[in-house]
Amino acid sequence: MSVYTLVPAQTAVQTVANVGWQNPVVEPDGQLASSPPIEQAFIVTVTGSGNVSASAQIVGSNDTVNWALYGPAIAVASGASPQSQSAVGNIPYQFYSAFLTAISGTGAKATVTMAC
Repeated sequence: MSVYTLVPAQTAVQTVANVGWQNPVVEPDGQLASSPPIEQAFIVTVTGSGNVSASAQIVGSNDTVNWALYGPAIAVASGASPQSQSAVGNIPYQFYSAFLTAISGTGAKATVTMAC
């Protein structure tokens, strides 16, 4: 199983236009895998002081130009830092990314990772 960081410790809401992307089709040795991952797990973690919350939208693409929403946004409920929420999926896109749709709390920073 590999873990990819889709959003590295962001503090502000983003749009799909400024997302980075990851290609899990590339194996750790740099070789292309024979097929996209069939099962993925996405984790949104938010840290800060006191109560923090965040939401992130996962997106998928087969060409890094046309992005499709991948399920509903993942919402992390307000609570004492750190807070996290996860979701799973099975759509085999070539590329995955995410962007923050909401974030709140003193010093709140959200990270989105994907495991596949």
